[in-house]
Amino acid sequence: MCGVLLQFEKSKNIDLKKFKEALELMEYRGPDNQSIVFYDDLDKEPRVYNGEKQKNNVSLAIGHNRLSIFDLSDNSNQPMLDRNTNKFLAYNGEFYNFSDFSKDVSEKSDARVLFRQLCQHPTSIFNHVNGMWASVFGDINDKKLYLSRDRYGKKPLYYFQDSNQFIISSEIKSIFHLIESKRHVNATMLGRFIYGKLSPFPIESMTFYENIHSVRPGVNLVYDLKIGTLKKHSDVRWHELDSIDCFSMPEKELEEQMSHELYDSVRLRMKADVDVAILVSGGVDSSFILGVANKISDKSKLNLYTCHIYDKLGNLSADTQHSRNIASRLGLPLTEVKTESHTEDSLLNTLETLTRYSEIPVHYLLSTIPTFQLAQCMHENGIKVCLDGTGGDEIMGGYPSSGSLAIANAVMRRPLSTMSHYSDWFMSSNSTFNEKIYFFLRLAKKSLFNYKQHQLQNYPISSSLGLLSNKKLIKEIYKISHSDFIRNNMCSIGERQLYEIKNYNLPFYLGTADQFSMANSIENRAPFLDYRLIKYLGMKNKYKVRNGYNKYLLRRLIPNSIGNDVAWRKDKSGIGLSFKNRDIFSSSSLDYILDSKFVRELITADSFKKDFEKEKVFFRCMLSLAVLDHKYQISM
Repeated sequence: MCGVLLQFEKSKNIDLKKFKEALELMEYRGPDNQSIVFYDDLDKEPRVYNGEKQKNNVSLAIGHNRLSIFDLSDNSNQPMLDRNTNKFLAYNGEFYNFSDFSKDVSEKSDARVLFRQLCQHPTSIFNHVNGMWASVFGDINDKKLYLSRDRYGKKPLYYFQDSNQFIISSEIKSIFHLIESKRHVNATMLGRFIYGKLSPFPIESMTFYENIHSVRPGVNLVYDLKIGTLKKHSDVRWHELDSIDCFSMPEKELEEQMSHELYDSVRLRMKADVDVAILVSGGVDSSFILGVANKISDKSKLNLYTCHIYDKLGNLSADTQHSRNIASRLGLPLTEVKTESHTEDSLLNTLETLTRYSEIPVHYLLSTIPTFQLAQCMHENGIKVCLDGTGGDEIMGGYPSSGSLAIANAVMRRPLSTMSHYSDWFMSSNSTFNEKIYFFLRLAKKSLFNYKQHQLQNYPISSSLGLLSNKKLIKEIYKISHSDFIRNNMCSIGERQLYEIKNYNLPFYLGTADQFSMANSIENRAPFLDYRLIKYLGMKNKYKVRNGYNKYLLRRLIPNSIGNDVAWRKDKSGIGLSFKNRDIFSSSSLDYILDSKFVRELITADSFKKDFEKEKVFFRCMLSLAVLDHKYQISM
């Protein structure tokens, strides 16, 4: 993994010292080497900047911070230059199957292989790359820059454009350092955060800030250096995604093919010239990855990490014990990271640290804080790469949505589908018998009296909108609640899986994993997000949910060494909290929120102070925005 920065100015007034400062703001993305190449004029030879006093005007600067993973020698430092053809590459990512495209069997550098391929054609190789990337390829003779981002959008790539300059960066903070502009918040993205609750990592070209844009996942753009225009060049081909609807395969063949591709995905992502860690949670996804890695890799090179997960009473959850049991069975050492117990003050300090890296409001529940703390520990132990189970739920059918699917089908008056999903919910739910009967009656009522009624996705936030005073924002939230947040109106598992992948959960988890792992110079790899596996969204529901078990077929494929107690467990806790509610919903947190000018302009302060203990979800959103405002002085 690396950090990429490029600046082009028609006026040729680039300040190389300032450019280097902007690159150093994301040095943690690549602490192993930093290089800057610049052009006084596009018709002249490129030169390397070593911090010397600038003598001439500069029209183009390309910077790169390198985290060495493949080929640790200086031969793979970037930006890569071909002085004969006047082409360059600045690339952040991994090209796992690079050896398939190299004539030299001893080749160790994925970046060199990628550069040679791009020199032949500026985008087509990405149709064949199994990996993750955010790439900037330049053809100076042709006066073109090509931007590309991987299919899932695992690696970030932002840009800014005006009439004079074009800036590309792995992080937003470097762009703001160069343009010296205030941070104006995009109302739509703010609305998505407040209503959707998750940190608003971009899912399209729009970002949390006005005038800062993101390359969309799976898209190639081209910028013309002569006339200053940016346009779409092409899409990265993804045949497996396009053919989901017609996916069909006999069960035995399906099981064999899925097993082969999952094993191959883990094999590819275990490749590295540095130490690799595997995150273990005691759940199905991470246990599958570990079981496969244990079968195909040198045991002496397996490094296992887990974080302590606590239940609501503050006791270690079953997840931690399952992680210990798995490590013991396999005879592998397990590093346990104890999540810190935060006080009011330390919680705010932690949120400020996370916000400094993310530059958007932090959703500090779920995986955010543990991801950061795990990466800190791995970095201290010399680890550079970790594998985790991100994407397992989205690809294999893991989210427990049978209840809401039953409601969606009832509202659309589809009785057979309603009863099928109700049956799945009945078998998997821990509700009492009376509660299950009540839910059945509720479905009948929905079918009779709520035909085609829009189902709200996030009711707690909907009930809090009266605390907002900004009419533009209220209007925006109401609009997106009916246009963007439509998961609960989708009637099939496959529809919801695609929604989670493109619009909601997966962008959040990918953004969180990248931002807070790379803050500690750790590259995160997700075997379930191998581009070949997306086709399994099209497999029949019985392979996703059966007999009360989600991810049914994946569970069957878990290596025997892991144990049936893990493969068929239903009590997965998920990552818990490292702080108590009283530390969040405190008078000092309330004062901190109301000290933010940005938040005060959004809310009705008196009503907020009166109801803040009841409106907990809304309170957490405002706290995240207040922390962001204190750090970066944001405005609408």
